[in-house]
Amino acid sequence: MNHIYNNEKNDTMETQFLFSQFQNGRYEDVQLRQLVGKLIKGIQPAASRQNSLIVNDISPAIYVTTDANLLATVINNLLAVIVTRNHSSCIRVTAKPFSNTVCLHIKDQNKHLKETSINDLDELQPLAAKVGGCITICNQGQQSSTFAMSIADLAAVA
Repeated sequence: MNHIYNNEKNDTMETQFLFSQFQNGRYEDVQLRQLVGKLIKGIQPAASRQNSLIVNDISPAIYVTTDANLLATVINNLLAVIVTRNHSSCIRVTAKPFSNTVCLHIKDQNKHLKETSINDLDELQPLAAKVGGCITICNQGQQSSTFAMSIADLAAVA
């Protein structure tokens, strides 16, 4: 199911901002669980070398309409940062929809966690912005870190 968007019919500032960000992209409905599953499969050998496990807990019912290739690039690079910075870790990926946004959470549960700062993700922020989102980090001391990424669902704002 592909959607075509026409920003002439949308009059809210938020929607206009989103369309100005995405006018040149190619959008498609993306099942987030399937996309993340493929990315995990590709990065699992690196995670195994770090003695880590990645669990995909995203509901198969969660879809987002966006540029699938760009979203995959952002999530893959985010997973790579998390995997390479830690060892002996359980990394759990979840997602929740909120009106026109999906929040993707990647929680790294590791007692030997190297604290990650937002500066470690500077190069990913502009890419995340292109899919209508941003990346934030919540460090819980040396117990765990949660990386949150918002993803604008363009079908919901059209």
